[in-house]
Amino acid sequence: MSAEPDQSWLVLLDDVERMRCARMFRPADRQAYAAAHALRRLALASAMGVAPNALHFQVSAQGAPQLLPHADMTLPSFSLSHTHNAVAVAVGPPGTIGVDIEENDRTEISDAMLRHGLGETDAAALSPLPMPERVERFFDLWTVKEAVSKAEGLGRSLGFGRIHLAQPDHAVVSGATVRHWKIWRMRPDQRHFLALAAALGTVEPEIQRLDVARLSAWCAEKSAMY
Repeated sequence: MSAEPDQSWLVLLDDVERMRCARMFRPADRQAYAAAHALRRLALASAMGVAPNALHFQVSAQGAPQLLPHADMTLPSFSLSHTHNAVAVAVGPPGTIGVDIEENDRTEISDAMLRHGLGETDAAALSPLPMPERVERFFDLWTVKEAVSKAEGLGRSLGFGRIHLAQPDHAVVSGATVRHWKIWRMRPDQRHFLALAAALGTVEPEIQRLDVARLSAWCAEKSAMY
């Protein structure tokens, strides 16, 4: 990925998104933000059959992005995530969906970080592991829990100790009401972990991978159409 956002990405963003992007100090952060938010607009616009810049968003009380009503259309669910050198956007049928992507940029994970990122139960299970395996398992579980928390619409306000993997593809959120989520876990490359959470019964997702050139081409194509 290049050092700065491509102009074709920025054209699709609204004034608020461009302002937030410009205020970011690091070029890599500006690039990741612009790519994720341009891709969100492209994916939602394609699903809804509208222009990318016709979409408007707000932030919920829990800090989750929400798509505002558009011409009495039934709105799809969506989620986005970005990290160093990678972004992820998920779009699905009405309801809730969560996606998370993280870069493994560590050689060690402390016991304190295990507890903070995963909760006491999973931290205790991972603590005895050799460090390379501990790091791998941490990022694997962390992305799952982040994706579930986004699907729940609560983000980090949902205690990650309440999220448990009953099966590799099935997460359970404990509480007064127990909730269940279908999980997909992927490795886009050796450094990145990706997880998707959706309602039980959700069909297998269609996955598309875009490099910088393909994202820019898609942005330019949509801009020329509207």
